Amino acid sequence: MINFERGNLLYRKAPAPSIETLLYAFLPHKFVDHTHSTAILNLTNQPNGEELCREVFGDRAGLVPYIKPGFDLAKKTVEVFESNKDVDALIALKHGIFTYGKTAHDAYQRMIDAVTKVERRLEQGRKGVFATGAVPVKTLSLVEVAPIVRGACSTEDGGNISAILR
Repeated sequence: MINFERGNLLYRKAPAPSIETLLYAFLPHKFVDHTHSTAILNLTNQPNGEELCREVFGDRAGLVPYIKPGFDLAKKTVEVFESNKDVDALIALKHGIFTYGKTAHDAYQRMIDAVTKVERRLEQGRKGVFATGAVPVKTLSLVEVAPIVRGACSTEDGGNISAILR
């Protein structure tokens, strides 16, 4: 499918089409917004992500099980939409969210509303996870950082990318 999409580009050096192009095309809306919102991912990537999404959205969002992006995800997303055309959004678990509308503003506003709902849910009972660190007064020079990067990039067989760092 991606090869088919590339073959239909008007300019052969254009960037590759999104793997999700067919998904957008299959939905019956003029405008489709899609994002891999950090808030949405924080919710859907939990072991009980589907349950949390239902808690936040009720029946206002269609939930799509995780499927690797591509044709199968496009088909499943449309199947979920077709089963309840009244949903405001489609949430692909462990992937992202799709909103849509008759106008660009409608699709955008649905996205903002959905992500805001999730952000508010995530703020409930939030505990501090990371200790706040102090910003260093002085940053390290390249000479001081290069050996650290070189060591981190070394392979198990003793080869490294030190030539690239020079």
